[in-house]
Amino acid sequence: MKMKIRINFKGTLAKILASFKGALVFIKEVWLQIKKISWPSLKESLKYTVIVLVFAFLTAVFLGGADFGFTSLLKKFILK
Repeated sequence: MKMKIRINFKGTLAKILASFKGALVFIKEVWLQIKKISWPSLKESLKYTVIVLVFAFLTAVFLGGADFGFTSLLKKFILK
């Protein structure tokens, strides 16, 4: 008993084209939304970048100092 396998290429091709059409619609909608965004100016971007870097540096100094202090206390009192 032989089984015949039948492939519907027209239906498959239609599904593939529909998925590409859906992807193109999605990309167009994303592009329209991106054009509505109010992007910061170069001056604002630089200002916020400097603020982030300063806070990152201060946090690193604080955590490094705390680590050094706790390590010193451990060595002095516990790990004699």
